[in-house]
This record gives sequence, C-alpha cells and structure tokens, in this order.
Amino acid sequence: MIHQQRRLLALIAIVAGTVLGWEVLLTRLASLRYHFHFGHLAVSNGILGIGISGTWLALTQERWRAAPEAWLGRLVPTFALSMVLAWLLLYTLPVHTGQMDLAGSTSFILFALASLIPFLAGGAIIGLILSGWPTFAARLYAADLIAGASVCLLIPLALPLVGMGGTLAVLLGLAFAACTITGSKKWWMAAFATLLLSPTIDTHFPAPSKIVRPILHSTWTALSRVDVVEVAQAERSIRARGVPADPQTIPEQVEIMQDGSASTLLSDFSGTPSALSLFDHALTSGAARLRPGGKALVIGFGGGDDLWAARSQGVGAIDAVDLNAPVLAAHTTIRPQWSADLLNDPTISMVVAEGRNTLMRSAEEYDLVQLTGIDTWTALTSGAYMLAENHLYTTESFGQMLDRLTPDGILQITRMAAEMEALRVLVQLREAHAQRSTTPFQEAVAVIGSYDHQVATLVQPTGFEQAEVQALEEWATAAGLRVHHLPGKSYSGLIQQFVQDPKPNAFIDAFPRNISPTSDDKPYFFQFTRWTKPSVAAKTIREPTYISQGNPLFLLTQLVWTLVVAALLLFGPLVQQQRPTRPTIIRFASLGAGYIMVELAVMQKLTLFLGHPMRALSVTLASMLFASGLGALGSGKIKQMRWVWVFIIVWATIFWASLPTLLGLSVNWGIWTCSLVAAGMIAPMAFAMGIPFAWMLVRLPSEQVPWAWATNALFTVIGAQMVIIVSMTAGFNATLACGVLAYGPAFIRFRQTA
Repeated sequence: MIHQQRRLLALIAIVAGTVLGWEVLLTRLASLRYHFHFGHLAVSNGILGIGISGTWLALTQERWRAAPEAWLGRLVPTFALSMVLAWLLLYTLPVHTGQMDLAGSTSFILFALASLIPFLAGGAIIGLILSGWPTFAARLYAADLIAGASVCLLIPLALPLVGMGGTLAVLLGLAFAACTITGSKKWWMAAFATLLLSPTIDTHFPAPSKIVRPILHSTWTALSRVDVVEVAQAERSIRARGVPADPQTIPEQVEIMQDGSASTLLSDFSGTPSALSLFDHALTSGAARLRPGGKALVIGFGGGDDLWAARSQGVGAIDAVDLNAPVLAAHTTIRPQWSADLLNDPTISMVVAEGRNTLMRSAEEYDLVQLTGIDTWTALTSGAYMLAENHLYTTESFGQMLDRLTPDGILQITRMAAEMEALRVLVQLREAHAQRSTTPFQEAVAVIGSYDHQVATLVQPTGFEQAEVQALEEWATAAGLRVHHLPGKSYSGLIQQFVQDPKPNAFIDAFPRNISPTSDDKPYFFQFTRWTKPSVAAKTIREPTYISQGNPLFLLTQLVWTLVVAALLLFGPLVQQQRPTRPTIIRFASLGAGYIMVELAVMQKLTLFLGHPMRALSVTLASMLFASGLGALGSGKIKQMRWVWVFIIVWATIFWASLPTLLGLSVNWGIWTCSLVAAGMIAPMAFAMGIPFAWMLVRLPSEQVPWAWATNALFTVIGAQMVIIVSMTAGFNATLACGVLAYGPAFIRFRQTA
C-alpha cells in the first residue's frame, strides 16, 4: 500500500507539473504567432480540455474502475505521445497574424485544437488518480499543487537557458519519466535523450513567429523572445518625423522585436554621426530642444532613438531604463560598434529596469521625463497579464512622472494609433496635473503630431513660457509636424477642443469611445470600447488589437461559449445513470471559479509591488499553489469548515488593506525581500483556500469524484473570463472581493447538507 501510494504521488506530481508547464509555455508560443488575448484564450480552451477529460472519466467509470492501474498504463504513454504530437502540430501550422477572417479563424481553431491534446490526456490521468484512489485524495491533490508550484519556478529559469524548444524538451522528458512508473523502464532512455538534446533544440528548430523577415539573432527571457531582425536599406526609417526621411540618408539598421511585436529600431549613428540631424525634425527631440544641458529620464530606451535625439539636442545627462535585458544586449554585444557613442558616454546610463518601478523607487528630479510608444507588449503577449493592463499608462503613473520633474521640467509622452489614444493621455494628464498645480491645463500642455500618426504630449506643470511656445511652433512648422495644441494658439480638431473645454467630464461622456481615465486598480489604457454601447462594440469588433483591446462583445461571446460547453459537458450526459449531483456542482464550481479569480486578482495587485509582471506571475502562482498544497495535506485535521471561509475573508481584507502601506515601504527593499514579503502575504490565504477541495473530495461518493474534477476545471475557465469582465468594469479590488465571495457557496451548501 505504501509503495503504491508513493508511485501515485510521483505520477500525479510529474503529470500535473508537465500539464501546468505546457499551459505556461502555450502562452509564450501563442504570443509569437498571435497577439496577447489569443494566447489567453488558447489556454482557456486547454483547461476546458481538462473538464472534458473529467466528463469522460465520469461516463466510463464502469470500465476503468475494474482495473485503474491498467488504464493508467495506457493513459500515461498516450500523454507523452500527445505532447509530441501537439508540439509538432503547433510548430508546423501556418502562422497567421490574428485577423479574424476565414484564414485567421481557421488558423486559430487549429491552434486551439492542437494545444488541447495534452490537456485531454493529462487531465484524464490526474482525474483518474484522484477518482481511483479517493482515500489518498488529500495527499494526491497536495502533490498536484506543489508540483505545479515547482514548475512555475522552473519555467522562468529554463527559458533563458534553453529557449522554448529546450524547455518543451524538458517537459517531454518529464512525460517520458512518468511512463517508467506505469510501464517499461526503457522509457528512461527516451527521457534521458530528450533532456540531453534540450540545449540544442531551439537553435535548430526555433518556434514559429509572426516575423517574416530574416532573423539575425534570438534570445529568450522569462518574459518573451527578443529577435534582432534584418532591415533592408529601402525599409530604413526614422519614426515620428514631420516628413519621412530618405532611406538613403539613414544609417544601417536592425529591428528589435519582442514576441514578433513591440518593434524598435537600432541604428548605426556612432558610425554616421552626421545622420543625427535626422532627429531635428522628429518628435523625440521636441522637449529636449527646450531643455539643453538638463538631465533626462528615458523610460523604455529600446533601440536608442530617444537617447540619440536627446544627445543631439544637447541634453546634459540621461538615465535610461528598459524592461528587457536582451534589448540592452543588442546595444552592448550584438551591435556594440553602432551604440559605442552611447555606451562610452559617462553622462548616459542604460540599465535594465521596469519603468513604473523606477519611478516609485527613485527620488531623483529630472528636467525631462520621456517615454515614446512604450506598450509593454512583451508582458501583454506573454500571458503575464490577463488582457491589456499597463501600469505605465495610469493616472497614478502619470502623476509620479510629474513628481519626478524639476520645477520647470517637462514630461513628454508619445503615443501611436488613433486620436483616442492621445485624448486618453490628455484626460489622465489633466487629472494628474490638477492634483499638483493651479496652472490652467491649457497653458501647461502642448500637443504635436507626426506623419506616421504619432502624437507627442508635452506637459510643463507651471506653464510654458511664451518664448517656449514660439520655439515649438517654429520648429513644428519647419519640420512639417502637425500642431494640435499650443498655449495661447488656435488650432482645429478634437484635441484642442478637449484641452480648452471647461467641462472635460461632459466631453469624455459624449465621446463615442471610452477615454475615461484609467487607474492602478483598473489599468486598461488600451480598452476603448464602452460596455454601455453595444452598437459601437459591434462596429469595432474587428478592430486591430494594436488599436484597441478587450471588445466587450468578443469577451461576452467567449464567456457564453464557455458556459455552453460547460453546460453540455455537465448536463448533456443527464441521460446517463451517473451524473453530477447538485451539491457536487455547487461546491466544486464555487471552488474553481473563486480560486482563479483570487489568484489572478492577487497577481495583478502584486505587479507594482514586485516591479515586474513575470515576477508577479511566478511568485503568485508558486506561492499560492505551494501553500494550497500544504493546506490540502492538512485538510484532514479540519473539523469546522465554516471557519475556513471566514479566515479567507479576513486575510483577503488584510492583504487588500496592507498592500498600499507595503508598496510605500518597498521602495527601499531588494527584489528578494519583496518576493518573500509577497509570498508571506499570499501564503496564509492560499493555505486556507487549498483545504476545502481536498476535504470535500475525500467525503464524496467515489462515483462523484470525476464529476467534481470536471466541474472544477470548467468553472476555473469561467472564473478566468469573469476576471477580465469584472476587472475592466469595476477593477481588481472588486475582482478580489468577487473571488472571495465566489468561494462562499461551497461552504454554505456544505453546512446546509452535511
């Protein structure tokens, strides 16, 4: 019996860890082929696969209960082979960039179906083990969760070392190792060979991406793949100019792309310093022209255009940060001769750091704070964020940028795409400015646009001097730039109309798209479609994701689809004699939806505290799964279940109330201190949240266990989609509260029926 229990514990741990690892890597693989929310939906479909496997187990109980060991002996090799098959399919399917026409829809459906295969087999194994040996359920479920926590730490470590292909090989090696537990020991040879080849696989078989031009160099980080891409001479450009530059006058260039998006150009200005004059007519030099000799902070230096522009305009010193280490490596190791003048300049500092975290931790004052087109697309595409959150573009963030300015300093924010982006920037800057200055907003802001639809908004909190206004107007006219607003000047268009409107709230309400200010609690800057205007949502549902994300009709369609699938899987088999009882559905639906809502809300709330989206994802998932696993282990000692929910409510309240204070204290803490404090804040609540699933599972009639597994998985997907809807409409504080309340029906129903 002890030997059997150990085998089952090892088997469920390996399979559960492999399944979760596949889920995490699927978001990375999807982000290379599609845009961010496609990766999220692919994973949601995968978790549906686990629900499907639970329903299948429930409907075939009479067959597998007679010989569960034999069924495991067939399912585990099937799982390993399903990993191989899915890997081959996802690497060979044609890449489509995400437009939802016939080709795009077909491509995505095939991607979703291929990614589903390992979830079906892996979910069946986990469900079979939990259902076939219910007396061990608490320990088995604990092993499931703790293994998942370990993989959450493994993936960010493995990706930079062996890349996507190598990390997939590691997971495949684990799947082969699982086969040795239920079958021939010869599977060890396959496991060993796969692990041995893992460092070389990504080099010979790179993951397919949206990029169509030759890739010169690729590097994986925990967050994304960064590619250095060839740029032909005819395609060279200087972005955000008044008129396009002649490609013949532009130095050699390469393009740095993160998951096939977030493009930035790196140019050889060290070898061709005379070409720096090209920035004289670019938005990147706008504020720098007014503050020669000053000190600048550049958030997101990318290929270096902001640095070159500031340097060419005589800025005295520059502190520059970027989220991704490979971006800095492109300057220091891939094209060091191109960036030599930047790297060798003692007045210029280029470091790897997250922009918002830098603002929070720095007490430095700057004559210029500048960010140009920073979208954090790497976090969005990676799946580290749920949809389109961005903590750089919130009202609080803009306020912190203003706080970093000297008394006559200038903040310059440049955005792309439609006019609505520029208006939302102005809406938020207006609110942040009003909290800090009595100067009329129209006197403190200048807005200038370029030929490629970029718009630079300059803010000087105490107001621009007349000479500065005149200098900006003359420069814009000479450069061929479009002026949208200058203090004391008259121009046509919505931008000046809003800036001069004495009732901005009325303007915001009347505007057809959503340009209301975003906050740290609801950081959806790129969500421009109102939930209250379905006709507008219908017209813009095919709008490209680089313009607007999170169309309400699209999200509601996905939710309805998930609900329909869940209903068919849970209630469709009612013609069978075995079916889920009402208590089983209520309890395990509540636990599935509630857990994922709390988990994702906590993850987002910790993003600012931990200073990096991937760190928040890793720390939250690892801490919650590990602590919940310990809670499952200790569930047998719990006598009064009603107090568990009370504890969850109390600790969630403590977490919510203490986080602002901890955020203020953390500015002087190191990464490890913040991570340990975050884990300490998560662990007690997660420990309690791990108790009820195991406690209730061991008390279920054995024929109901597969239904419980299916219900929990299906409502986990529903809960994940509800996180998007609730957080977009009410914020992540409300999402956390809803998640905690969603846990309630499990306890209330139990107390009434036990």
